[in-house]
Amino acid sequence: MINDYHRREFRESDLEKIRVREEDTERDLEAFKHCLSFSFFDDGGQIVCIMGIVKINDQTCEVFTVFDECATRYRRQILEYTRGFLAYLNTCFVRIQAVVRSDWPRSRRWVEKLGFVYEGLLRKFGPDGKDYCMYARVK
Repeated sequence: MINDYHRREFRESDLEKIRVREEDTERDLEAFKHCLSFSFFDDGGQIVCIMGIVKINDQTCEVFTVFDECATRYRRQILEYTRGFLAYLNTCFVRIQAVVRSDWPRSRRWVEKLGFVYEGLLRKFGPDGKDYCMYARVK
């Protein structure tokens, strides 16, 4: 249970502790090592998700997240916390963007619940040659 979401700066060892969901096994998680990243824990110390933020320019940042298998138990709490975190980012940036694989409907619904708006299809965008969808929250 999450009574209080615990957040701290990401540590490389967190990648060994997170139990990545099946759909995320193909992702390059090394990116978290090269940007501003945070790890989020439940009350028992289990990693729930890792979120990374890349500054594109003074007006724009891109966010990306990977969830632990346990995250489905905390949907409501994660949604509320992430909305608050994105609201904070909107005080620093005019545009927050996210890129989601087009064949991941669950992830697409997640970013839409967070207030992101679909902007278009990025054909063969990923390193895997798959299509991705561009989403953004604009202040």
